[in-house]
Amino acid sequence: TSLALDFNSAWPLLERAVQMGDGIEREEVRQALHTGEFSFFSRENSAAIVAADGNTLRIGLAGGDIHELLEIETEIEIYARAEGFDRLEIMGRPGWERVLEGYEKVAVLLRKEL
Repeated sequence: TSLALDFNSAWPLLERAVQMGDGIEREEVRQALHTGEFSFFSRENSAAIVAADGNTLRIGLAGGDIHELLEIETEIEIYARAEGFDRLEIMGRPGWERVLEGYEKVAVLLRKEL
C-alpha cells in the first residue's frame, strides 16, 4: 500500500480546490480537522477533506493523482456507509463526472464574484 500524506504535506495538493471554492484558509481546515468537523483521507500523492452535513457526507476538497483519488473516494464511501450516512456528495470540477461511477448530476454550482 502507498504511504499516506499528513495534512501539512497534502495542503499544496488541496490548494487548487480551495481556490475554486470559498477560499477556506489552511488554518481553518486544520482547526476543523482538529475538532472533528472535517475528516482527512490521503495516499502518497493525493488527499481529500470531507465534512458531514446532516445525513450527507460531502467531499469538499480533493487533489492529487486521479488513480489515488479514485481509491480515496472508495475509502470515503466505505467510511460513509459504516457511519450511517445516506449520501455522498462531491463539490468539484465538472471533469469528476467522467471518472466517477454511481453519482447523479443534480446541480451545478455557479458563482459570480462581485
